Amino acid sequence: MRLISWNINGGFPLAGLEPVTYTPEEKLDYFITLLLEQSPDIVCLQEVHINEVRSQAEEIARALGLAQQFVTIASPSHVDPSYQLANAVLSRYPFELKAEICHPKPRFELNLPLLPDGTYPKVHDKVTQVFKFETFTLANTHLIPLEFFGASYESPKGKAFARELELLWLEHLSEPLLFCGDFNLSAVLRTFPELISRFELQDVLPQESSSIFNPERIDFILASSQFHVAKAELMHVNCDHALCLLDILS
Repeated sequence: MRLISWNINGGFPLAGLEPVTYTPEEKLDYFITLLLEQSPDIVCLQEVHINEVRSQAEEIARALGLAQQFVTIASPSHVDPSYQLANAVLSRYPFELKAEICHPKPRFELNLPLLPDGTYPKVHDKVTQVFKFETFTLANTHLIPLEFFGASYESPKGKAFARELELLWLEHLSEPLLFCGDFNLSAVLRTFPELISRFELQDVLPQESSSIFNPERIDFILASSQFHVAKAELMHVNCDHALCLLDILS
């Protein structure tokens, strides 16, 4: 089984790095082409666009021949205001939705940085999707980047916030578990110790940066020890997040 997890930034590739810029128009075909080359069985997406007339997840699923799909809307898009941001799971295998977990909001003040256009960023709502497959549970998440807002998951308030989220996960997850997504922090194993311990989760991806915004890896695929990992890699392409790939032996 091949699993891919990827934050696709609403389908906008990079146009430049110094400074960081994106293509002026969406190029979803670029993302679809890269996914087609990998022939995945399950795709977990973060920051996928959806509105009343169009779903990027549906278009990707159709192109990849993945008949099962589910989209969970999180918040208005910071990339294109005509869309909503969502998490999505596309699959070759049937699954059952177990939970859509709306993340709590931080109960402390955040220092919002002034953006180049003179406005302040919005704190987006985040979600975790939980699905039951025939032989395992899959979770797809996207966390708020506290460090971007002048806070830290390592601070007392940040640790309390992380614990609140961890307790929600523990309520809905079961093993064996595959837990993937854009965690927006690098110290996942230290930040969610009970989650890691209870489900015997292993960080299977290479220890290298997965995002142009952080020198450490912030995208993860965590796998319970019951899984036999054949291959795990990061594909660094023309996007602000790497494509995360995992092959599991049946």
